[in-house]
Amino acid sequence: MWSIICARIKIILSNSCVLTLFIFSVPKAQAKQSYEDIYQTQSGWHLGMATGYGKIDNPIHQGNDIPLVLIPKIEFYWGDFALNNSQLIYTPWQNDSTTFSFLTRVNEDGLYFIDDLLSASAGAAFLQRPLMSDGGPNQQGNKTAPALMRGEIERIDDRKISVLAGMEVNHDWNDWRISAAWYREVTNYHHGDEAFFSIAKAWRGQSHLWLTSLEWQYQSEELLQYYYGTRLADWIAGFSRFRPNSALNTSIKISYRYDISSHWDFIAEARIQRLDSMLNASPLLQQQHLFSFFTGFAWSF
Repeated sequence: MWSIICARIKIILSNSCVLTLFIFSVPKAQAKQSYEDIYQTQSGWHLGMATGYGKIDNPIHQGNDIPLVLIPKIEFYWGDFALNNSQLIYTPWQNDSTTFSFLTRVNEDGLYFIDDLLSASAGAAFLQRPLMSDGGPNQQGNKTAPALMRGEIERIDDRKISVLAGMEVNHDWNDWRISAAWYREVTNYHHGDEAFFSIAKAWRGQSHLWLTSLEWQYQSEELLQYYYGTRLADWIAGFSRFRPNSALNTSIKISYRYDISSHWDFIAEARIQRLDSMLNASPLLQQQHLFSFFTGFAWSF
């Protein structure tokens, strides 16, 4: 199951090569089956690798866009249990169209704060973006919005990568899938929550598969305060004060796969995400609209 643009994992090879990975997928063998089967999983091991080029926008101040070169596929399905790259999944109940699962996931926000991203791809050209506005007219009156003070991002307090656990419900109907999920942080860093609701549609040809999806992401105040709010160490580093409320982010995703042979595919995916406008006031963030993509060739076994 090739996964692109849901979560990212950092791997170190030969002590220096950092590979940034995406997770989202559809089983290859079932792309040739009916729409009812297109989202379903298979049993046993599923291994593979994709190579190509892509990048993930990093919204953090002074952050570099993250290049993508290799994407692994490591999956194992055994009865009601599954390992899907970074996810552990237990599905105690399912029927022909609906599944209910308990699962874990890595929080994506923490991955934006990983150090030494420049080692991810030697000589890669990183796209530079202007900072958010440092103040301007308030749309609700004649007041002036407070200036966003930004210092050295390397001096802020550490933000750790958190793990969340929760539950998910998927319902499939013909070429449609509706999903809802809720997660609570279990690594004792921020005790925050995330929730997702998405609608996806598939179009299938003899050798072609298109997937489009629309997703809404809720993030609690506790989670956002840990990653994008500021505290004493951040104020000392030169960043202005900010305490967020809960947020609702939206994203649109398009995926494509062309079956070259039983083991090879051409794959491509792009996602545009809009962060809640409330986060514009965070001095740690420098953009509201994030773009991610990957295109390349995938081998599966």
